[in-house]
Amino acid sequence: MSLPFSSAPATKRGSPGFGSCRRSLAARSAGTPSRSAALGIVFVLCVSFLAACSSSLEAGDSEKSTRSDDSSETDASTPSTPSNADGGTTSPGPSKPTGPSTGTDPDPISCVQDFSYDGFAEQFFEDRCNVCHSIDKEGDARIGAPAGVDFDTEDDIIAQANAIRLRVIEQQNMPIGVKLSSCELALLDQYLTDLDVPPCEPQCDGRSCGSDSCGGSCGACADGESCASDTGQCEAAQCVPNCTGKSCGDDGCGDSCGQCSGPLTCSADGACICEPQCNGNSCGDDGCGGSCGQCAANEVCDAGGQCACVPDCSDRSCGDDGCGGSCGSCAFGLECTSDGMACECVPDCSGRQCGDDGCGGSCGTCKGALVCSTRQGTCTPTCSPDCSGRSCGDDGCGGSCGVCSDGEYCDGAGACLCQPDCFGKACGDDGCGGSCGECTGGACSSGGQCECQPQCGTNECGGDGCGGTCGQCDNGLLCSGGKCTDLCIPSCSGKQCGDDGCGGSCGGCGTGISCVDAQCVWPSASFGNDAYPILQSSGCGTSNCHGGIRPAEGLDLSSEKVAFDAMVGKASGQCGARNLVDPGNPDGSYLIHKVTGTQLCSGSKMPKTGTGLSTSEVDTLRAWIGGGAKP
Repeated sequence: MSLPFSSAPATKRGSPGFGSCRRSLAARSAGTPSRSAALGIVFVLCVSFLAACSSSLEAGDSEKSTRSDDSSETDASTPSTPSNADGGTTSPGPSKPTGPSTGTDPDPISCVQDFSYDGFAEQFFEDRCNVCHSIDKEGDARIGAPAGVDFDTEDDIIAQANAIRLRVIEQQNMPIGVKLSSCELALLDQYLTDLDVPPCEPQCDGRSCGSDSCGGSCGACADGESCASDTGQCEAAQCVPNCTGKSCGDDGCGDSCGQCSGPLTCSADGACICEPQCNGNSCGDDGCGGSCGQCAANEVCDAGGQCACVPDCSDRSCGDDGCGGSCGSCAFGLECTSDGMACECVPDCSGRQCGDDGCGGSCGTCKGALVCSTRQGTCTPTCSPDCSGRSCGDDGCGGSCGVCSDGEYCDGAGACLCQPDCFGKACGDDGCGGSCGECTGGACSSGGQCECQPQCGTNECGGDGCGGTCGQCDNGLLCSGGKCTDLCIPSCSGKQCGDDGCGGSCGGCGTGISCVDAQCVWPSASFGNDAYPILQSSGCGTSNCHGGIRPAEGLDLSSEKVAFDAMVGKASGQCGARNLVDPGNPDGSYLIHKVTGTQLCSGSKMPKTGTGLSTSEVDTLRAWIGGGAKP
């Protein structure tokens, strides 16, 4: 529809005018009754737009209320009836509002033009919208405008007419950062009405997410879910297990990459490791084939996992055993030699002039008529023997009070006592009802030596607590907790896949990936030889898809080079947080999500024709991306 406005010059395109309505009516009011009736309709439309514009136009710019080329317009209080070209008269037009002008809305006369694409819409969309919504704009230059939503042609506008009305006229949140005048809104409203595009009916019956087919949404899915474009239902996002370089632990999808055997535990990076079990022990087996610590040279690890001193009496018959005990004791009056190999008598003449030195020798002789009082070791004029209460030993004058039997010795009081026999003995009976010493953590042998008693119990391997062992494990077995087990410590350091050395795995590589020398290797694939032919054969680059003058979503796949540059490392128009192709990461590439119909942000599985790509074709695309997305 095109209203018969005059073609008076406009200072700004896109706003309806008042004066032009009057001029148009004045110029065309004469004629047949049917022509007058039509002009009456035109008048009503002009008045309606007058009301739409009057709320925002300035009332009364005196310089703008008259035009030098329009002498027929008069003051509102004196309406004129000018003649038209056919000699008829028109009804008086509405008066122009008067009052001060602030310049907020355009000059009313600048609204003069029809509602056609050529007369209004083309320039309006060029000025107001195509700074973002143009096929010539790419990437960041679109300032967030969705790819493929362009207004370069009237067909583009028709395709988006309902969305334009919603965003621009009803919600008034577009264009971003620009407040349209009431005249512009009125013109746009009439233009869209004239397009006669049926109102869009949101299609959300039975759908809880995704597009409502009118530019809106049927709802959003929760975190961890994606919207199935065909059903409009929220589904758990397809999870791709990842066990690369892992032999145990979570696969990222709630399942496991494997279980650890025996005492092995799973580390944070998915490796089976043995956790040493020392629990306060300072020595002995740690349960993983290692040790809780080493003892000193004169110590052994006892059954409790503690280092204990081992008495050393080799080549010693008396003296210290190195652990605070004794290797044996000497008879009364004898002392152990420094090397501990013998007991010897040590002469003692301190304070004595004469008499026995305690070892059968003499401390000296008396001179002249003096005699030796042997008990005191002094020289006196006379000496009287005294054996009262004594059965042995010196009588005080060099004689004897008696001799003790074998195995006895005479003590200092002249009594015969049993001579303990502990020479060369660290423990056991001393022959006199006493003991030569006690053993700690061991038993006394018949020879009077402390011997460590192995503490093996039911253990079949490991230390016996005496420096020895309870047994050795066969090859391929490890001693853990005193038992020989087939405990194998997996070796996956630097490996992504393959054998862990214990019959287990260092991880899998996923679909289409081979394990070569313990590394996950994608099959060799290039874009030109392998990936692009798949897109070509499926029709992705044709003019009714991602090709031609206006490729869908602004993604041009019409040629190999253009397609490569458009996808590799480039953000997806539908899901900007993900790149279409993320080299080395097929599971994170939106291209794979689109061809498999998983984790979609919007839209549907591609290609739409046929049954989609085959499993082998998808695997080839994955291999190309996984291998680095090479040209």
